[in-house]
Amino acid sequence: MASPAAAAARRCSSMAMLARNPDAAKTILALGCLLIISLVPHTLVATPLQGKYWGESMAQKQGSINLAMYSIAFFAIGPLGRIGDRIGNQRTVAFATFVLALPTYALLAWGPTALGLAVWAVAKVLSGLSGSSLTGSPVCYALINEVSEPADVEAILGMGFAGVSLFWMLGGVAGIWILKAAGGAPRVLLGVVAVLSGLTLLLLSVIRTPASRAQRAAKAGEVVASAAAGGGTSPKRGGPPAVMDAAPSQVQGTAASAGAATDSVPESSQPPCSQIFASFKFACAHPSLRLLCISAALVSLPETVLADVLFQFSFAALGILGADSTDPGAASSNPSSQRAFVSFVASLSLQMALMVGSYVAGILASRFSSRRVLLWMVPLSAGLQAAAGLVGLAGTVGGVAACGAMVGCP
Repeated sequence: MASPAAAAARRCSSMAMLARNPDAAKTILALGCLLIISLVPHTLVATPLQGKYWGESMAQKQGSINLAMYSIAFFAIGPLGRIGDRIGNQRTVAFATFVLALPTYALLAWGPTALGLAVWAVAKVLSGLSGSSLTGSPVCYALINEVSEPADVEAILGMGFAGVSLFWMLGGVAGIWILKAAGGAPRVLLGVVAVLSGLTLLLLSVIRTPASRAQRAAKAGEVVASAAAGGGTSPKRGGPPAVMDAAPSQVQGTAASAGAATDSVPESSQPPCSQIFASFKFACAHPSLRLLCISAALVSLPETVLADVLFQFSFAALGILGADSTDPGAASSNPSSQRAFVSFVASLSLQMALMVGSYVAGILASRFSSRRVLLWMVPLSAGLQAAAGLVGLAGTVGGVAACGAMVGCP
């Protein structure tokens, strides 16, 4: 067991690493904001609306939305990577931010009504253009890789993955507090999330990538070259320190080398359609990787189905599925707030189980072989998934939390 001194040293090491890579730290924060923008309104606003307006068909419609959204995400990942190579990952993440905020904008514009929920469903499908999954958009991790020091890339990427569940939980807790403070008015929470999407775009604008640094060096070289051609006059006192301290030949050389590096980047000769299926073809060409992908798909299939029906099952078990009662005596129970709270509890338990399960799996994988851990995890996952439905039949909030934890842990 690690000593407190060793744990403190690791924390200091992580903080020092983020201090060395400030743009990577900003990107991790942007990744967390993207998860909040995507998942918190879904959990606390859209899911309760589904229970109210869709009722017994809630899981079926949500499953269809997920199928369409993740199908688009699968085909969008390849082109997004190519676009990121051409215009920069920073701008691609900004595009992903806007796309992921579309469902929130839809509910803000059309309101928490049946029509608003239908427009939300269309926007949710279109959000698949960001290529995002439960761990965020791959373009965010590409940006983290781009702005991190080469020696720190793996550790910082690990911090990004570890922060996914943390940001998800913090966003959910903050969201339920905002709903409670606003008297259950969902538009207040949606407005906060919309503002957060704008702040995320501002955060992305201050991230300095190697490409932006090269452009600044090129502009600096042009300024010094024009000053030298005009009679050797020195640049303004308020000019960039790097330009004032460096000789014109040095700055011009830096700019030229940066331009040469940009020009030497090879363009892919593969057509876009071929790039979309490149990862799929690569997996099929390697037997071990192919079997691993098939195993992961078989294990994930029941988990995905359980996650789709979890909220409908929870609402039905607690008697809050379907349209709100018009009985004045039952109106005081506020089923809309109850659905939001139950959705929050199920989601929070799933997130905590996901975080703990990933940590335990990482420890086991470091002590035993990955294949051995996988052989242990498959039957354990099957058992937990089978027990989740039985526990949820208890018809209590505690049973819903336990059900969510059993779904998320595998």
